Amino acid sequence: MRSFRLAVLMAVCVFASLALVAIQPARAAAPQAYKVTAWVVGTYTSAAGADESTFVLQVAEALKAWTDKTGTEACGPIVRTPSGALQVTLTTEKSQVVCLISTQAPAGDTLTGDSIHSHPTDGGRRKVRLTTLDLAALRALGRSGFVSMLQNLDIRQVDAEPDTFSPDDYATGPGYLVVGSRLLYQHGVGTAALVTALPATDEALASAPSTSDDNHAVR
Repeated sequence: MRSFRLAVLMAVCVFASLALVAIQPARAAAPQAYKVTAWVVGTYTSAAGADESTFVLQVAEALKAWTDKTGTEACGPIVRTPSGALQVTLTTEKSQVVCLISTQAPAGDTLTGDSIHSHPTDGGRRKVRLTTLDLAALRALGRSGFVSMLQNLDIRQVDAEPDTFSPDDYATGPGYLVVGSRLLYQHGVGTAALVTALPATDEALASAPSTSDDNHAVR
């Protein structure tokens, strides 16, 4: 029984690196299709015609501040609005291990093909004690059987190695990752690269782009 428990725990360690799960456009699903509550962290909008790299850096600073404060993930697709501005609406399930993102743009907007999300971290391997919100997010992915297995085996704490992109992140498509004090980017397996170091959280809060931050539930 102990060896089986260890084998299960190893599987959980791999799964706990999950950060970003997308709804593919072919499924014609909206974020509201997930049966789990999500909250808006903030909507960030650039000036018309803004450069993506500059805009993403500002959003990353605000996302770092959120993740450092809450210890949870947030994510959002980067879109171009009809006015030519770049925009990201960051949402969160307040989960430490999952962020659910739609790859459908809001009406009138155009996806740039990139997204941005965060991984909570303490600078290396960390222990994650799964919360009710973590389990709810996992169930929303259709992993109810997996959650039941964890509960039946009384596994509540797992190892996570969140310092880079997970296999699920690569499967979702190109995008940025805020982890610790770094902003990373990937456009396929083996392409992860450092974009830049991020400032401390107190500096980040003062430099965020235009935002509407209601922290209201969207589903």
